[in-house]
Amino acid sequence: MLSGITNESLSAIFTEDEKQKEEIHVNDFMKKMFANAKAEGKAEGEARGRAEGRAEGEVRGQQKTAFNLRNMGMEEGFIAKAVGVTEAVIRKWFAEGQKVAML
Repeated sequence: MLSGITNESLSAIFTEDEKQKEEIHVNDFMKKMFANAKAEGKAEGEARGRAEGRAEGEVRGQQKTAFNLRNMGMEEGFIAKAVGVTEAVIRKWFAEGQKVAML
């Protein structure tokens, strides 16, 4: 830490013009830093959103296939193998689907 430095001592070292230029430089640096951080955060958020959307879409596709196979008379064990999930997941989807249909 620079002890003993005061505004008065800085005024003796730097002109007002130099202080203003430095302040502008610091402000520009901060603006760039925040802009970069914002851009990085936005990119990360978009990437995460795309990944979550793909995962949700995959599950919805599996569910649609499961319901279609059930409507064709297929057994839960076969449906589970066909869509790549456990029978417990299939039973859960079917139970949730029936609840939705009742509303």
